[in-house]
Formats: sequence, structure tokens, C-alpha cells
Amino acid sequence: MTKTDPKAPSNLRPWLRLVRLPALFTAPADVLAGFAIMHGGWTPWQPLVALVGAGVCLYGGGMVLNDWFDRNRDAAERSDRPLPSGEVSPKAAALLGFGLLAVGVALGFLGGALAGNALRSGLVALAVAALVILYDGPLKRTLLACPTMGACRATNLLLGASALPFLHHGGVWTVALGMGCYVGGVTLYARREASVSDTHLLSAGLAAVSLGFATLAYAYYTQKWVTASPLLPIAVLATVAISVIRRMAAGLSDPRPEVVGPAVGVAVMSIITLGGVHVMAATADAALTLATVLLLVPAVLLKRVASVT
Repeated sequence: MTKTDPKAPSNLRPWLRLVRLPALFTAPADVLAGFAIMHGGWTPWQPLVALVGAGVCLYGGGMVLNDWFDRNRDAAERSDRPLPSGEVSPKAAALLGFGLLAVGVALGFLGGALAGNALRSGLVALAVAALVILYDGPLKRTLLACPTMGACRATNLLLGASALPFLHHGGVWTVALGMGCYVGGVTLYARREASVSDTHLLSAGLAAVSLGFATLAYAYYTQKWVTASPLLPIAVLATVAISVIRRMAAGLSDPRPEVVGPAVGVAVMSIITLGGVHVMAATADAALTLATVLLLVPAVLLKRVASVT
């Protein structure tokens, strides 16, 4: 578990931990990438701002509701979390979690309206919210949990794409599929990170992550939406893949939380880098790529205040 900053305000820290503050910065990376794939850039900016806000609220709401649904289990296994420790009440957490989902859906409709079609983006935001509730609630302890989490991330990327008609855009669907495989694999890998992990789960998670990287490479190499040579984004993707896979592979030989947990943290933070690679492929714009990757700066710095997982 990441150590928190003792200087952070004690009354605010439990809420920051509840929303997984550093991980919140992975949500804009998805939306920015989906928008860039469809538009070839980040204009018009008005719907983009609303859709980024929607993605952040939906992600934050999902993190809060994850702990709200798990509060009884966490009381036995993770008693230091904000709900079982009594730092945040279950009622307050429920209000925050469902409230953030509602705001996220509203911002989705707003972003769509600013782009000329409120219904399309609003329905995608509703789909993200529904997947979040399904994952956090009835599907959390089932075999469908990991693909559902992957679908949450894929649909969040489609939220960014939804400012324009995207149903027949092969590139955005392939990238969404790759990100879904990646995040589903990370979720499977992290399934028992609080204790000694099952190496079969770790292996399956690593395989899904590798499939996600392969799908993204295929998307860059074959799709017409890539604005320049695909070799550079594929090379950067390969660098990210080596870093993530090497960390995750270490858990196979040493499945203790001290090894698996940091590997999960690296994989989650790499979602931001992957968003930057998608933007690079879609725009060939160094400034937009750098702006996406710079989301890592607050994400990494804020790990002193709240844990990623």
C-alpha cells in the first residue's frame, strides 16, 4: 500500500483515498484519446471539456461505490480503508458515489448537446454508469467481473469518441477493444492483491494484458485513422508493454502483495501513457501527445496522498 502524506488535511484525506485520487487522472486520458481518434485533434474544445468531466465523474463514482459495496468485506480484510475505519459514513459514501455517476451522465448529455447530438453521448455515459454499478455490485465476485471492468474502460474511451458518429469507425472500436483487454487483464491480475495471489489468476491476467497490447499494435498498423507512420506509436507502445509485462511477470515468481501491488500500480498509471500513444497515432501532434502524458505528473505526485488501488 502506498504511504500517504502526513501533511495532507486529515479531514480530506479519507475522501481522496475513497475516490483513488491519483487514478482519477487515467479517465481523461481515455476520453482525450477517443476524441482525438474521431476528430484528429482536440477541437471543438467545448464538448471535449464536458466529456472529460463526465469521464472523471463516472470513474470517481465507480471508485467510491467499489468501497461502498465492499464495506462489509473490507471490514475483515482491509479495515484501514475509509469506510470500515469509520472515517467516512456509508450514507455519505453512497451519496457521493451515486451523485458522481449522476453528474457524469448529465455532463455526457451536455457534451453531446454541445457537439450537436445530446442523445448519443448521453447514452454512452449511461452505459458507463450501468457498467460501473454492475461491476461494483452484482458481478464483483463472478467470472464476469474482469470483462465488465474492461468494458467500463473501453466505453469510457468511446465516450470521448461519441461527439461524432462512431459506430462504423473501425479504429476507435479496435483501440477500445485493446484497452478493454488490457484493463480486464489488470483487474484479473489484481483480483487477490491484498493477500498472496493465485499464480493462475496472475498468468491469465498477464495473458489478457499482452493480448491488449497486441490488439493496440494491430490498430496502429492497419487502421486508416493513424495520421503518420505507425512505426513511432508502435515503438512507444512496445516500450510501455515491456515495462508493464516485466513488472507483472515478477508476480508470477513472487505473488506476495509487496510485488503484485506495485505491478498493478504501474499498469494502472500506464493507462495515461497509452492514452498519449493513441493521441500520437491519431494526431501526430507532439504538443497534444505531451499534454496527455503530463497527466502522469499529478497522478504520480498525488500517490503520496492516496493509493492508486
